[in-house]
Amino acid sequence: MGDIKNIIFYTTPAHGHINPALPLLSRLIDSGYSVIAYSTEEFREIIEKSGAALPENYVFFGDQKRYRLSSGQTIVDLAEKAVRDDYYFDMKGAKVLRLATKKVPAFMDKFLTDTGITIYDIDFFIPHQASKALKLIMRKLKIPEGKYIDKVDEWGNMISAAIPMALYTAIRQGYIKHGDRIALFGTAAGLTILKIFWRYFYV
Repeated sequence: MGDIKNIIFYTTPAHGHINPALPLLSRLIDSGYSVIAYSTEEFREIIEKSGAALPENYVFFGDQKRYRLSSGQTIVDLAEKAVRDDYYFDMKGAKVLRLATKKVPAFMDKFLTDTGITIYDIDFFIPHQASKALKLIMRKLKIPEGKYIDKVDEWGNMISAAIPMALYTAIRQGYIKHGDRIALFGTAAGLTILKIFWRYFYV
């Protein structure tokens, strides 16, 4: 990075975006860079633990009353009610969880039947790191802790990056070994479910 020593860091103020970036911030600081991070007060503590600085009295745009959209001259009211009712993604989490606890096990049964394998033929599972409900879903599938990776508390929901990151981490940390049979499965909006079964070999 040449002579650059001062870095401004910004990402979406959500655990799934900030948590994965914290090791990068620490690495930059350890390498001699000065990092100023812009986020909400909610994340001040974890950002400052990384060594980065969150400016005092900084007001994140989402805390202001009004904001000009960068795509044009439209002014939207970002008062709390307007944001919640008009601009935020909304999901009925409890209903989705109840649906998932029914649909995911049924999908797993069909997956095992179609592939001709049993759950005991699978050495390790790489599930989507969606939420803290992961443990509940795995219990419903009768998959014990130690046979799947759970990084939700560290990463949050990293969306499409969650499964590749979890797979990479499982390999690097020795959960997955040469010749192991692996099942990757993810869930997405809808409810959409996908599973893949393969064997891991390295040369």
